[in-house]
Amino acid sequence: MQGFVYEQLDTPDPPLGVAAQFAPPVVRNTSWKLRRDWLHLQRPPGKGWTSPDDFDSEQHAQVARLYRTAGRLNDAREIISDQMQVEGMLQARDFATRWKTWLPIATALATCCASLGISIELSLLAGILAFLLLSGGRLLLHELYRLSSGFGLRPAYAIATFQGLLLVGWGGVLCANRDMVELPAFHFLGRDYPPLTLFDLRGLEQVLFVETSLGRDVVLEDPGDPGSAPKALIPFGGRGATPIPCGDSIQPFLYAADVFIPLLDLRQEIRCSPRDGAVLWHWAKALYATLGWIVTSLTILTVTGVLRERLER
Repeated sequence: MQGFVYEQLDTPDPPLGVAAQFAPPVVRNTSWKLRRDWLHLQRPPGKGWTSPDDFDSEQHAQVARLYRTAGRLNDAREIISDQMQVEGMLQARDFATRWKTWLPIATALATCCASLGISIELSLLAGILAFLLLSGGRLLLHELYRLSSGFGLRPAYAIATFQGLLLVGWGGVLCANRDMVELPAFHFLGRDYPPLTLFDLRGLEQVLFVETSLGRDVVLEDPGDPGSAPKALIPFGGRGATPIPCGDSIQPFLYAADVFIPLLDLRQEIRCSPRDGAVLWHWAKALYATLGWIVTSLTILTVTGVLRERLER
């Protein structure tokens, strides 16, 4: 099929209503899936597509152009998405087969870790993880790109990913701040319902404390209740000052949004931060903020159609 050019698709339109149930399968399946299966028949016999050089993307592009000309934009995007899926899988597979390149790098990393005094077990684990990430990282990123935004073609996927990660961050802040989430008391159909506790995290270790690095400390209204919210600010008392739990000085969801969404200042992040010894929480916060830059940018590019227009050219 290389070099073959056509200007129209002659498969009849699918029947409507009850008649569609009795139509032959070939007539019923006239959506993009039929074209996709037909395009996949162009694979080399026997071995199929084994490298990016075996795949002719022009065949997918031609079908997508015909769909756009016919006004079937959704079908055109499905064909482009399938093209991106095949190309990405072949490139990732080709990238992973270069294990002779990644093995020396992983070995050098393990050796470097051992020379720094890290235990043999952790050094070997670092080397193995580096090898797996180098060989399979591209495939992982390809799948994440497909699931998170449909290769920049599905705004609903991008918005759902954005919202889902915000909820994950909200849950993380609730855990770090030992919060309790409950529904308030309400009256419904003549009955009074008491408050309903959804989950109580007060048994966890406190991680978030009031930020004192700006040269200030906090005094509680009730010194006997270390979980209460700060009420007054006084000059920072030095190294001997007792750290104050964050408590009600932040709103957990707004705090997560402040960290996750770049260029958005909700005045939440500056109030509290993880304690000095919570290394994993500091790394998690930095990773969450980095992920926020990537996902927010990808969501904007997907929703505005910038990526879609680039792929449809």
